[in-house]
Amino acid sequence: MENIFDVIIIGGGPAGLTAGIYSSRAKLSTVILNEGTYGCQVVMTNEVANYPGVEQTNGYILANTMKKQAKDFGCKLKSNVKIVKYNLEGNVKSVELDDGRTFQGKTIIFATGGRPRYLNVTGEEEFKGSGVSYCATCDGDFFTDKEIIVVGGGNSALEEAVTLTNFASKVTIVHQFDHFQAFPTVVEETKANPKINFIMESKISELSGDESLRKAIIENLRTG
Repeated sequence: MENIFDVIIIGGGPAGLTAGIYSSRAKLSTVILNEGTYGCQVVMTNEVANYPGVEQTNGYILANTMKKQAKDFGCKLKSNVKIVKYNLEGNVKSVELDDGRTFQGKTIIFATGGRPRYLNVTGEEEFKGSGVSYCATCDGDFFTDKEIIVVGGGNSALEEAVTLTNFASKVTIVHQFDHFQAFPTVVEETKANPKINFIMESKISELSGDESLRKAIIENLRTG
């Protein structure tokens, strides 16, 4: 009976945590089922300055504050779970996990968020975790004093390039267009950083296995 809830929320990013805060505060028994870290992609953001009511913080702090709020209102949090089956028929829905546990709920909210965008080039899968990374905040310290390549021209790419200058000896941004899609303030900050170089109107089609790749990390493969 302990796994029967009024509301089941799939996803523990900002949307899922917000839903958990509201439903728990409304005295509805609520559980959030999340694949990985609470906050999801927002924890990768070094600086958050456009969230309503928050002048400036970082993604990790924001995510943990939201997580604490949800928990304080009585929301149950289940992380690092893998869902293998849904049953959305009838008045009571169910979700089955790979470990055999089943959660039932009158309502299911899907707040699954997004994932990093992959280049899908030769060598990307091979070097994932060994030179290929998707989170500057998470992995930047591993590559202190090394040269890093960032692929993309949106806010995510440029913001993480700036973050990586705290660790890297040099950061090179490779972008397929002749202009960036990031906010003008982000572009200005990036261009003003002396550690950042640019290769525009270029694409990466293959990751070589030679020593140059092992020194040059493909960091943040999202293009915006």
